[in-house]
Amino acid sequence: MNRENRSLLERVNSIVDMLLLVLAMTVSYVIRFGIFKAAGEHRQLPVYLLLLMLLIPMYYLVFQAFDLFAVFRFRRFTDKMVRLLQANVIMAGVLTAVTFVLKDLHLSRWVIGLYFVISLLLLIAKHLVLRWMVDRAQKKGIGRKNVLLLGSGRSAKEYLDLVERYPEYMHDVIGYISSQPRLSIDYLGGFDRLYDILN
Repeated sequence: MNRENRSLLERVNSIVDMLLLVLAMTVSYVIRFGIFKAAGEHRQLPVYLLLLMLLIPMYYLVFQAFDLFAVFRFRRFTDKMVRLLQANVIMAGVLTAVTFVLKDLHLSRWVIGLYFVISLLLLIAKHLVLRWMVDRAQKKGIGRKNVLLLGSGRSAKEYLDLVERYPEYMHDVIGYISSQPRLSIDYLGGFDRLYDILN
């Protein structure tokens, strides 16, 4: 995948994440005040959404710092989920601190608590769907790179080991060129055949 397409996908991914946060706040509010009727006065939904909008830039920076917008990165899915949980815990602390400072607004702790649970579940679901789509694309060969190794030394062996251990690198080694055959993959000949192989 070229750099422009990857950049576009990461921008779309970040926008979807921020929209899911807004959806999570809305659903949390509806659950608290629509399904479980609260007695007395309470703040309306726009107050909660305004607070969230003020925090969206911080969410963006935290998610960016944890590399959560990356679509094709060389990382296990469980590592990404741990990073997502860490980022949400940081933002939970920030939002809790903000609501404490703005206690005169009388924001519902139930809404804030539900928001963190629902936002985390929505973001995990989105990342699961995204991972499924990436896996399907990989199986179809989209984004895969054909690699021709030059040489058969220690670096070539280490590279082959990495490619075997991490299939998410999406590298298909078609063979290698070396002065002598040493590796367990297709030997395509010596360096004098390089021009013929590349054509």
